[in-house]
Amino acid sequence: MKNIIVATIFIVLSFTPYGFWVMYWDYEYGSILVYITCYVISLVIGLLARSGLYHKGFLVFPVISYVVSYIFLQMFSDDGWNYFFKPFGAGMYLILFYLMSVLFMSSGYFLGWMIKQVSSTRS
Repeated sequence: MKNIIVATIFIVLSFTPYGFWVMYWDYEYGSILVYITCYVISLVIGLLARSGLYHKGFLVFPVISYVVSYIFLQMFSDDGWNYFFKPFGAGMYLILFYLMSVLFMSSGYFLGWMIKQVSSTRS
């Protein structure tokens, strides 16, 4: 039962268009807080992956979310988005966001590994 719940949460979180959501909030409201929130979530996902909760396929998470975000970006953005997210444009900015997200996930995974190493040497 626990595996079904974890798999369901993983699927729901994977198909959430975080990149589009972040870019929308930045475009509409000028809020940087959403970027920080998503990077913290990426760090936590990396920590959870190291603990074994999302160990299988945690790097698939940003790829699926990127594809869904790209589809949303093509459907709902207008020319103002490319002007707002200059010099890269909205598409390249979305790629940059997900590369940073993978970097934070990897950092969380490495941080989880270091915590496990330190706790095993103390025992």
